[in-house]
Amino acid sequence: MCIYERQGKVNAGLHICLSWVNGESKTDLDMHMVCPSCGDKVNYKEKQCQCPEEGGRQLDLDIDDTGKECLEKSMENMTVKVPVNDKYRFHVHLFRGPPVPYQVTVTHWNRPVTSFSMPPHGHEVRMLEVCTAQPDPSQ
Repeated sequence: MCIYERQGKVNAGLHICLSWVNGESKTDLDMHMVCPSCGDKVNYKEKQCQCPEEGGRQLDLDIDDTGKECLEKSMENMTVKVPVNDKYRFHVHLFRGPPVPYQVTVTHWNRPVTSFSMPPHGHEVRMLEVCTAQPDPSQ
């Protein structure tokens, strides 16, 4: 169900999808990433970096999903149309609600690169670095 069913950008060279299923209470997980091109932090407060859109380097967050009803799937997507040959560091922040397991899927040029199934983390561990993607420079 990732980016394609959520009206996200389907022509991006790099997709990172965070998904989780809510328990009896809503859980709000947030994606955080620093753009390797301009250094901007992209998250629920700032959904795009300052890279020019015409260069294709702009890092975008589609929505801030604050959690669905009981047992429904929530997700957020970050995309870069033309990723740079650099490392993309990604963090998950437990903003509100009970800890839940979550999944992170990294797709590069429509090919799955990495998928992580992560156990819940408590409020005492606020941020976790779950992946570093280095896009293929030959693409």
